[in-house]
Amino acid sequence: LGAGQRNATYALLSKAERNRIVQREVERRIRERERRAQGVAQAQLARSVVDRASDEDDVRVVDSYARSLIERGRQRRRQLEEESERRDRQFGSAERASLAAAGFPQYQRMPHAHHAPTDREAVSGWPEDKQDVQPERSESLSLSLSSIRLAKERLAQREAALMDALREHEGDQQHARRVESDQKVQPEAEVDSGGDSRNVHGVERGTSVGDAGSRSDRERELNDERDAEVRGMLDALREQTSAVLDELRREREVERRVQQERERERERERERERERQRERAREREMARRAQQERESETEAGPARNVFTREDSSVLDALYAPRPTPRQHEVDGDVDSGIGDGRGRGGAAQSPPPPPVRQPRRPAGSPPRRGGVGAAPTSPTSLTLPKLLADELTAAVRRQDNQLAATLASLKELRTIM
Repeated sequence: LGAGQRNATYALLSKAERNRIVQREVERRIRERERRAQGVAQAQLARSVVDRASDEDDVRVVDSYARSLIERGRQRRRQLEEESERRDRQFGSAERASLAAAGFPQYQRMPHAHHAPTDREAVSGWPEDKQDVQPERSESLSLSLSSIRLAKERLAQREAALMDALREHEGDQQHARRVESDQKVQPEAEVDSGGDSRNVHGVERGTSVGDAGSRSDRERELNDERDAEVRGMLDALREQTSAVLDELRREREVERRVQQERERERERERERERERQRERAREREMARRAQQERESETEAGPARNVFTREDSSVLDALYAPRPTPRQHEVDGDVDSGIGDGRGRGGAAQSPPPPPVRQPRRPAGSPPRRGGVGAAPTSPTSLTLPKLLADELTAAVRRQDNQLAATLASLKELRTIM
């Protein structure tokens, strides 16, 4: 049950039922507290049992720790293999072999099951069958650009290391030349001073000079080979750097094109939004003009065939059955043509004769004038068209006033809104 439903149901219960519900809730909470205390006691007992573990348990713990160390070493080896694989993708196998031969241990090839990348793959970073496929999303573009920047930084670091190695090698060469020149000069000084044909080591001078010459030739050849190897590695690194820079330029060009396309799409979207705003403005202008036309029609006045309840009540009052004309209306003047022609004489006390119902006159015939034998005519019947016109005019004027008040309230409401 919901909260409101539960409260309503609880309010309908008797006092005994409410007490039973409260008692059950209290018992449930006590049982839950006892269960929690029992769980805490069991946990403490388990901890004490673990503290009193036997030597076999200790051996098992050490064995599991050793297994975890072995597994961690395997994971580290897999990580190194993946890193070597990534380096293989970034650098060609020939450059890697030359760098490994130069004494860089991080370029030693790690065994893995993947194929060795070709030079074109190593330069571009893409497989052979996907050379012409350019990344379409900005995420892949940013990832490739970041990997290219990282490779460029590493290339610069390795080039600096190679230059340091080359300078150190040149220093070693100069030191070897100085040692060789010292060895050549030292026997001659000994011959001049002592006249002995042996050098300080007890070897004849001719033999030591020949050995020194052959040794210097071998060192020179080794130095030349080492210089050529280092220069080759530097050339390879320069080519690699130029290839990476070319790839970086291509990636930037692709990114620039994608950015231009997005900018054009945003411009088209803005143009569509402006067109929609212009369309809404045109619709608002048309609605405003229609409203103005309706207001002008309302201000010009309502149609004259408006027939309201007041007009119908006026017509009902006008066409109600008329009472008998009073005496002063019947006693009229002879010249006026109203009454029986006797004037205002002594016949004023005589009762009026009963009205004689005359036949309806045909339409278009002139009305009869009063006189002897003429039917008494009511002045109300003479002024009926005029009264009807006045009442209708008043009703129309009232309708105009109501419409004008409604229009003013509408204008005020529109101003407020």
